Amino acid sequence: MPTCWELGECSFADDPLSVMLMPFDSIFGGFSLVVFWGLLCGILWLRTHNAQMVSVVGIAMVAAYMASGEAISPEFEQARIVGTTLILFSLGIGIYQMIIHKINTPPGN
Repeated sequence: MPTCWELGECSFADDPLSVMLMPFDSIFGGFSLVVFWGLLCGILWLRTHNAQMVSVVGIAMVAAYMASGEAISPEFEQARIVGTTLILFSLGIGIYQMIIHKINTPPGN
């Protein structure tokens, strides 16, 4: 049986984000936003190689989605936990690098 997005009968004006994600949700099973955000963050990482900037952009995307009032799925919550873990790991590596650089820098520089 065809769905509303196959027939073009969905109420796009009422909820455009959900209607645009319907075809992808049928394939990815609730992970469509996670896949698209991962693609965007991956492309940004490949272009800049700056983990902190990618983290800030990822946090901004998650905050914008959560502020939109859209229902949060369990898949999104799981992806948010993984993202938080990656950001904390990235910050830990950054702090470690700053400490090691300061230790290995000769006095007076």
